[in-house]
Amino acid sequence: MTKELLQAKLAAAKARVERETKMATKAQLIKRLRAVTRWTEKLKGKKGVQFSGPDRTTADTPAAGVATAVATAAGKLGMPWDIKRGGAEHDLLEAGPRARCELQVAASRMTHFAPNCATLSRARDKPPKGATRWPPRLRSNLHPRGLPQLWTTPTRKGEGERVEKDNCMVDWAIEECIKAAKEGRGFSLESPLRAYLWLFPRAVELEEMEGTIDIDYTACMFSPGTRRKKQRLRTNRKGLVAALSR
Repeated sequence: MTKELLQAKLAAAKARVERETKMATKAQLIKRLRAVTRWTEKLKGKKGVQFSGPDRTTADTPAAGVATAVATAAGKLGMPWDIKRGGAEHDLLEAGPRARCELQVAASRMTHFAPNCATLSRARDKPPKGATRWPPRLRSNLHPRGLPQLWTTPTRKGEGERVEKDNCMVDWAIEECIKAAKEGRGFSLESPLRAYLWLFPRAVELEEMEGTIDIDYTACMFSPGTRRKKQRLRTNRKGLVAALSR
């Protein structure tokens, strides 16, 4: 992403935050809190599929990696797009690499998306007991796309840029999933179970599309799995339940 484009996006994000702040009357805040409450209630009592740890579906077989399971379900593994693997050629914030990736996605029967979750998880929200230093939080239920102060406080400008970059990647991944669903192609979107990604409006729209299901699982594949990382896969391929539980 060019410096000018990033600055334009940051300016637009700041304007959006200022506009939302002015509009955030008590009634509107109550409405948004109720929406968050409904989302939270959906998680209560919802039992996901256990793919690892002592309670996994298969007692002795370690869970397969998510990407491997998706590839198995699709029948053939395509080329992974990861900036750590391909460098600038795989930078999906740039128009050229993104266009090439979209051509591959459009030609695929099944595509798995796993946007960077560093700023999307809730790990920053509550420091552990005894912690003397802890990174400040970046998002909240009311502001899943980023706290207003990230764009209004000069000392947090770098954090705002980081959040906006992750927002761009998430927006792109969700739009590709929606496009795949409409065109009859398979998709899967991965993020931590309680990630703020799932509160993005378009992620909610994706959830409500016919044929879309959520698969909750844990990423740790080592017994006893006492520190399991709970994650969610949003997909339109029910066969992934069996593929992931091998």
